[in-house]
Amino acid sequence: MPNKRGRKHHSFGRRMKRRGISTVMSTAVLVVLSITAALLLYGPTRSFIINAFRRTGTVGGSTELEIIHFSPTDGIIRVKNIGPSPLINANETSNWQVIINDQYYEVSSVAGCDSGVLGVNAVAKLTVSGSIPQEHTYTIIVYGPERTVAQTTWGG
Repeated sequence: MPNKRGRKHHSFGRRMKRRGISTVMSTAVLVVLSITAALLLYGPTRSFIINAFRRTGTVGGSTELEIIHFSPTDGIIRVKNIGPSPLINANETSNWQVIINDQYYEVSSVAGCDSGVLGVNAVAKLTVSGSIPQEHTYTIIVYGPERTVAQTTWGG
């Protein structure tokens, strides 16, 4: 329909030529595909990486300790090396740290380590300095040589 000047009106209902998918739609499709691919790869990759780190901790054997005796009146803790490897320099008090109920206690002596080595299934007797308050239960954490740790809750 011509206007006063003789030009045709552009109607809102006219058809536009489609040349393809708009950039907004193509970006949205790519984002969805990327997220889907990431989720598909995440599960197997995550379990592979976690298992790889677990295996590196056990290569050569990660030595474990167990607290087998605690006497708060004497300040004595007996720790057993449950293996699989012996602990070297276990007779040095500086290689041991004891925390009882969130309180640090210095190790004043270590016994039971022949030639400084705490063999597999051997027991070290740690004596801590300072008085330990009498309580019903004790949470004990012992840090030993070669990044070993033992933790237990002991009834008093």
